[in-house]
Amino acid sequence: MTGPPSAHPMKFDAPIRTVSVIRALSLGDLLCAQPSLRAIRRRFRAARIRLIGLPWARVLVDRWPDLVDEHEEFPGFPGIPEAQFAPVRTLASVGAAQQDPPDLVVQLHGDGTTINAFAALLAGRSIAGFVPAGLAGLGVPADGLWVSYPSHGSEIHRLLALPEAMEAPTDDDQLTFPVRPADIVGLEALAGVDLLERPYAVIHAGSSTPARRWPADRFAAVADVLARDGLGIVLTGSASERPIADAVRAVMRARALDLVGRTGLAELAALLERARVLIVNDTGVSHLAAAVGTASVVIFNGSDAERWAPLDRKRHIAVGLIGRSSCRHEPGAPHRCLGDACSLEARAGWAGGGAAATVEEVVDAARSLLSATAADVGGRARAAAAGGADQSPSPLSSHRSG
Repeated sequence: MTGPPSAHPMKFDAPIRTVSVIRALSLGDLLCAQPSLRAIRRRFRAARIRLIGLPWARVLVDRWPDLVDEHEEFPGFPGIPEAQFAPVRTLASVGAAQQDPPDLVVQLHGDGTTINAFAALLAGRSIAGFVPAGLAGLGVPADGLWVSYPSHGSEIHRLLALPEAMEAPTDDDQLTFPVRPADIVGLEALAGVDLLERPYAVIHAGSSTPARRWPADRFAAVADVLARDGLGIVLTGSASERPIADAVRAVMRARALDLVGRTGLAELAALLERARVLIVNDTGVSHLAAAVGTASVVIFNGSDAERWAPLDRKRHIAVGLIGRSSCRHEPGAPHRCLGDACSLEARAGWAGGGAAATVEEVVDAARSLLSATAADVGGRARAAAAGGADQSPSPLSSHRSG
């Protein structure tokens, strides 16, 4: 892949012993950053890499010991909504960083409009990050490596533009989440061994914003069809999504196992790994399914599928009202469009295009995936039962939210 040009190219000639990577976002966002973290590790193999992220991200640091060595909680910063800003805490955190600054700060959080100021305050000997497309070099230190934030393509490939500019290998864009035997034990304690021994589908009807949610009665209708097809039905979601799950259950005819608010990330990953298919809104759980190798139907309601749909379009089918940035420039063209600031418009060429997903469309997509993946699901389950779950296939929150 070819990334946009750097505003201020920099060679990392001096030894890089410590790297601080900023990505203080939620589940889907951080999973999409995994290939970039992998590339940074391959570029600086001997370095100690620290992820500056939200508190929950310690879970992923523990799962990716080959990519990240330690986690540091993002202290908050003005204009960054993912963490509450407390001036005293932020000043203390920045002051501590300046006492022992990293050799390299990598701003992988976003286009840099706000977060670059925080990155600069960490006082790294070198700094690399994104700047808004068309504004490269404005308002950033001259001694950094600054890459125009791509306004086209998947989130995974947009982020890889930065390590590519750092001369890191970017040929591996796969997502992984190693499921461990203890995760399966925890899941069995919640769900029961009997359920896990029969084929089942996972229904995840929540998302962080109402605008991205497919109607509960349509999720219920899909679940009933899949139940008639012989699958068990499992409902998932965070505790805050309980009203959504209750609305699904209220109109379902089939019985369902309700695990809403009962699974942590580990148990959810184990549940998804053994599932036949996931039916889900455009949310971070869709990326977790991709990371454990489970087929999914991802229902979009106007959000940018070009950016957020899983990469493997054969194993993960995007349906519904699929938008994209209304920016009409060719990828890499110099312009002042901020990408995310653009409105979304229906994009021709995707399943569903400009129409909301129908029950029939989602059922057809699910049945297609069930047929296509019938051969390998048994192999994955046998590997997990044999203790091979530590080796995740490479093919509870929403991305962009908590």
